[in-house]
Amino acid sequence: NSVSTSHNHQNILPIQYRTATMSPAAWKNVLSRHGPSLRALQSPMSSSFAPSSLTSSSSTALRGSIHPIRRHASIASFVKGPSIDALPSKDAADLPQLTNDLRFVQDMVRSYDPSGTLPGRLLPTNQMQLVYYAVRSFWVETGLRKDAAITRSPTEQLDWWQEGIQSVYDKDHEQSSPTLRLLSHLVNDHQIPLTQCHFDDILKSRRNDLDLTQYPDMEALNQHAIWSCGSLFQLVLESNDARHHCEIANTLGVCHGLTNALRTSIPVLSTTGKLILPQDLCEKYGVSSPRYLLSALGMGDATCQRAMRNVVADIVAVARQHLKEGRDALAQHNDAALNSVFLPILASETFLDRLEEHAYDLTDRNLRNVSTVEHWQCAMKMAKSAYQNQI
Repeated sequence: NSVSTSHNHQNILPIQYRTATMSPAAWKNVLSRHGPSLRALQSPMSSSFAPSSLTSSSSTALRGSIHPIRRHASIASFVKGPSIDALPSKDAADLPQLTNDLRFVQDMVRSYDPSGTLPGRLLPTNQMQLVYYAVRSFWVETGLRKDAAITRSPTEQLDWWQEGIQSVYDKDHEQSSPTLRLLSHLVNDHQIPLTQCHFDDILKSRRNDLDLTQYPDMEALNQHAIWSCGSLFQLVLESNDARHHCEIANTLGVCHGLTNALRTSIPVLSTTGKLILPQDLCEKYGVSSPRYLLSALGMGDATCQRAMRNVVADIVAVARQHLKEGRDALAQHNDAALNSVFLPILASETFLDRLEEHAYDLTDRNLRNVSTVEHWQCAMKMAKSAYQNQI
């Protein structure tokens, strides 16, 4: 898969960046080499499934098929993932433990946020990759409610995480959580200036989830997305000393957060009773029983279904508007490292496109039946965006 560096790089474009023009023979070659990996893709019926999901198996397939030529570094070094060895440690004896912690956070992201796996490996520096997986694991773990390993109540669980993140900034290295232990190493030993308020805002969004049964309006839903996903983007920005782009992080965080809310709306409703469709939009379109309409039994009449699809369409429109504003802001900077932070937004766009194709019907079962080819197309879209420095 490697090509001599004596070739003209401007005329070399990996076959995965030309998926639209790949011949049947080319696809056959890719599928024959990576068939077992592709068959291992996560089930679309899983509650944590994202239509643009990439599992560790598909990432392994990508590792063997993406061309190594990149504008500012080798993509092969990105796809293989971050390494803890490159960071200083006060005690060499810490390295085995930290290596295990890094493996843990990557596994958490891979298991619960599969569409967020590849973007982390496409970041341009090892430090950014390490921070990405550490903070995204924190984001994932604080949002877990139904897990056999969790014995505390949801409130107690969030209190435990709040105390844990406070102990990181109090320079307490005795951490029982792999995620907190790795964050403590990054913040204290490696002096990466991650701001505590962003972790606090993520926890604030989680606490908000406990008490809320329905968002009162779009403003509240947008604010929740900023606390959750905007803070996530800002922490990754800080790993590259780019905290001054916080407005872009919040803008694209709204798109990312709204999309996540739509994607998980039915599983969240069934497990927690929380309705993500804002009350003001339900009243605007006359949706009187949104919980029933989103349930397995709630077919409703054509008028009710159309009203609910109008609510979803409005949320999608807000998400797309924030996506456009964020892209316009990124285009003014032409910064490869900055663009790479927001690669996860491409998975959000993929779901918004699918939702629009299915007439904004969240209950359409075909919405979650994603083909192998679509998985690959989303992966190639991310790789192409990283290659072209454009979201």
